[in-house]
Amino acid sequence: MDLSLLVNQIINALTLGGIYALIAVGYTMVYGIIKLINFAHGEIYMMGAFFGILLIGAGMPFFLALPTSMLLCAALGVLVDTVAYRPLRRAPRLAALITAIGVSLFLQNLAMLLWSASERPFPNLYPAYRIRPAGADAQRYGEELLSRYAQELDRRREGPPRIKAIRRENGTLLVEFRLGTNSFEAIRTLRQSRRAVLAALEAAHPGVQIETQEESLDHFFNRPAFVLDLGDVRPVEVRWKVPFIWATTILLMLLLETLVQRTKMGKAMRACALDKDTAALMGIDVNRIIALTFAIGSAMAAAAGIMFGLYRGSGIGYRMGFQPGVIAFAAAVLGGIGNVRGAMLGGVVLGVVQVISTAYITDWLGISSSYSFAFAFGILILVILLRPTGLLGRPSAERA
Repeated sequence: MDLSLLVNQIINALTLGGIYALIAVGYTMVYGIIKLINFAHGEIYMMGAFFGILLIGAGMPFFLALPTSMLLCAALGVLVDTVAYRPLRRAPRLAALITAIGVSLFLQNLAMLLWSASERPFPNLYPAYRIRPAGADAQRYGEELLSRYAQELDRRREGPPRIKAIRRENGTLLVEFRLGTNSFEAIRTLRQSRRAVLAALEAAHPGVQIETQEESLDHFFNRPAFVLDLGDVRPVEVRWKVPFIWATTILLMLLLETLVQRTKMGKAMRACALDKDTAALMGIDVNRIIALTFAIGSAMAAAAGIMFGLYRGSGIGYRMGFQPGVIAFAAAVLGGIGNVRGAMLGGVVLGVVQVISTAYITDWLGISSSYSFAFAFGILILVILLRPTGLLGRPSAERA
């Protein structure tokens, strides 16, 4: 067995498991209070990724775009609860379940209308461009051309798109932009600068050409954070986005656990989960607590959507929420539906099973890696057969 491949797969598994855990928390919190499987939750995750694309593409720094997207999705979650679920509080559960499926389809089609059916890449967080002379005449006057280009870009340094550094590297000019720069604005500035430089040089050197090439890997989160030395086998390079996703997931989970267990609002949420009618008699505004639950779960899903976009760098589309949503629901059931810690554990377990089986299922069993989801759900079925309440769930006298 290739040790470096195994370590890489474990890193990928833990990262994906953390993303699933963030989504699963929203499922389990909503179910814990109103006994509703919110099948629109995967679409909230999808909307969070699209909000992140819009905000970062508009020039907002990533570390501000992340909480802003979470707030927008929290508001969307409250809106969904108010419009679709609150009128059905006393209705049979089947009515709310059908409504949840309807909301899911509505959000999918809304996203398709707003952002088209094509998948989008996650925007560059730290775009850089390499500029080189092109053509025979340009090679002859390359140094002069690069000097003119550097001066022209330096003149634009204070305006958009916020150039960070301009430096020479091996006969080319490397231009780096600041974190959160709008890539479209960066490209426009490069084109404007190119026209200005060519206009200045055209009279003296006809036929001068300039090429620009985006440095697709020269981003902040794609730079190596550390390298794992595995002895005789090749080392494993871990990029910054991986520890960032881990740290963000752990921090959000700790904040949620603190909120639920240590605050007055958390006690009210737990009281509503036990008995909404009794909680209302005790003076708790049940609808407000439910709206807060939707807001928190939706914010966590938005964070998961942005973490997915950051990790994959692509695949942002109107259908992206369905499959992770189903897996996250399975993770919530695996850990014990209604149990926040169980949702976290279930997400990590299913992430690990899915990634490891994808990597090794062909070698071990000789079947396609596309059957990895069957292994993940097989684990779920096995656990439910042995422990119907899930890994961390508790038996209850009331059945869903």
